[in-house]
Amino acid sequence: MLPREELKRVLILLQDNFPEAFPRKGFVILKKGIDLDICKSDIVNINRTTLRTVLRIYTNYPGYIDAHVVGARRYDLKGKVVGQVTEDEYKSFAKFQETRLQQKKFLKKAKASEGSKIISDKNDAVEQQHEALDNKSSLTNDQAELKGKAEATVVVRKKRRPLSKGTTG
Repeated sequence: MLPREELKRVLILLQDNFPEAFPRKGFVILKKGIDLDICKSDIVNINRTTLRTVLRIYTNYPGYIDAHVVGARRYDLKGKVVGQVTEDEYKSFAKFQETRLQQKKFLKKAKASEGSKIISDKNDAVEQQHEALDNKSSLTNDQAELKGKAEATVVVRKKRRPLSKGTTG
């Protein structure tokens, strides 16, 4: 993955050299294959892989997505209209966006469940300790104390905030 600064630099380069296709405010729908036009131009010298990454990010901005509707005009690097978004293109784009949204939701859910799995694993260990202790018919004082300590560890711990100046802890 390219550094964020490099991606910003390339986008600014595109905006400076092709303001009709990459306006600083708002979005225009780009013609298909515009990456090849940019690579062929003598104006900028950008690696095609880097360019495609920047274009993928650019075309996933909410403003670009909102502008991408059936009948929207497609523009070339000079700002000339070279076509329109067809219904099939719109459906394909919408399906792609929905897939990306589902992937993001899945990843977010996976990250959240990772944290709860750690807590669940700790709780399972405590339950196993309880079962082992309960299976013994008589608990010694030490074992009863251990069981009490195990129950206390079930509580989910939050990160501690550092003490502010002037307070003692």
